[in-house]
Amino acid sequence: MVPFRGNHQAGVTTAQQEHLRIVAFTVLTGDREELRDMLSTWTAMAERMTRGDQTTEVGALTDADADVNDDPDNLLNQVPEDTGEALDLASGNLTVTVGFGPSLFDDRFGLKDRKPEELEPLPRFPGDQLQDALCDGDIVIQACADDP
Repeated sequence: MVPFRGNHQAGVTTAQQEHLRIVAFTVLTGDREELRDMLSTWTAMAERMTRGDQTTEVGALTDADADVNDDPDNLLNQVPEDTGEALDLASGNLTVTVGFGPSLFDDRFGLKDRKPEELEPLPRFPGDQLQDALCDGDIVIQACADDP
């Protein structure tokens, strides 16, 4: 198990694991609090997963779920908070590393003055076969582990 908390975000200085999944997201909200809440939720879920736990405590509900869960018929139509496919599996040295792209530091969230000077879009590298519509992003998540 790789500790989630430390001097650096897990995955930054971690020895290379066997498997990698990476995804970039464009943030659709313009609400700073909604972004903060989402990142807080993701952090808690990532920390649990790196310990080999489910993404949420079993039976844990959010405020948003409360109204829907008052009606038992709606339970059948809900997306589960954790699908359970990793239940009882070891963490496999899972690390979840989150990065912010330069585009997150625009006027939407009042972060423009907090953008690190060095943070710029990556240049194209020799051999790249990039599709512009699939490049960049506000947030990138890299999940690595020794077990797929």
